[in-house]
Amino acid sequence: MKKLPRVPYNPEYYPGYAYKKIDILLSKDSNSGEGVWCLLSPEDQKNYDDDVSGVISCAILCNDSKFYPTLLAGQVVPIKFNGDTRATIPTEWLNEKSWEILDNT
Repeated sequence: MKKLPRVPYNPEYYPGYAYKKIDILLSKDSNSGEGVWCLLSPEDQKNYDDDVSGVISCAILCNDSKFYPTLLAGQVVPIKFNGDTRATIPTEWLNEKSWEILDNT
């Protein structure tokens, strides 16, 4: 998966988008991790509310991660819908660390 950009994470910039809680799991087989807030598009809000499973989309992270300190608010992240359990950021993408921002200054 590729590195995704950082963008404003206020819903004023994205009419119809809303905050939803997404999980960041510690490993693929884990049930523990942290919950983060993300902005979801209206279509993804429907997927979230309808317990859709297997669909992958993107969301805007709205707070910094504790477990991944360089995963910051404003980053666009992939999300996977998991049916009746909360959507997650794929651990494969997290393990690739392609989301780390390199500061060349």
